[in-house]
Amino acid sequence: MARSLRFLPILIAVFALFPGSTGTTDEAATFVPAELAPYQTPSPAKEALVDDVLARFADHDMAIASPPLVSFHDELDACGGNLAYWRNEEDVDHVRICWTHEDPGVEAIVQTQALTHEFGHAWVYENTDAQTRAAFVDRTGSTSWADPADDWNDRATERAADLIVWAILDPGALFVDFSVEPCTTWIDAFELLTGRSAPASITDCSAGR
Repeated sequence: MARSLRFLPILIAVFALFPGSTGTTDEAATFVPAELAPYQTPSPAKEALVDDVLARFADHDMAIASPPLVSFHDELDACGGNLAYWRNEEDVDHVRICWTHEDPGVEAIVQTQALTHEFGHAWVYENTDAQTRAAFVDRTGSTSWADPADDWNDRATERAADLIVWAILDPGALFVDFSVEPCTTWIDAFELLTGRSAPASITDCSAGR
């Protein structure tokens, strides 16, 4: 599939560790704060980063009605060993970002990608029902919605979140392999998932198929 993607070398290495950041059942997994490091209130700079990502969702008519609680951490242990982490507890979304870098510019890029991916999970949880998720599994040839026995790239929940990354970040560094299906499949899948027309960041890929 033809895509206009610009990867920093660091992103390729870093996001090899990204799998496992989300829930493992068809419904959102329970967020258990006691198992993780304490929640941290974001600094003003991090709050601005979160606001930027939320604005990107709103700009695509995909505003998140109840924005997640976001916490930034220096250690992967705070995300259960992952770079980022999303859970829903009692209808409150929790997102943790557990990756830093000595270069603030690189850190901002990576954390923007991670926030968009995790917020994508929150948007899907908030805006889709079981029927839509099942149809998305079938349409994309995924092995399941979120069965932990399946490869991370084959879980529909990860494909859905990354499809939102692809739509909102142009170009976006994608973690899921979208070459497994024709471009038209992902255009249809985005519209099925969101009820919205696919933006140019996705539809432009059709020229290469």
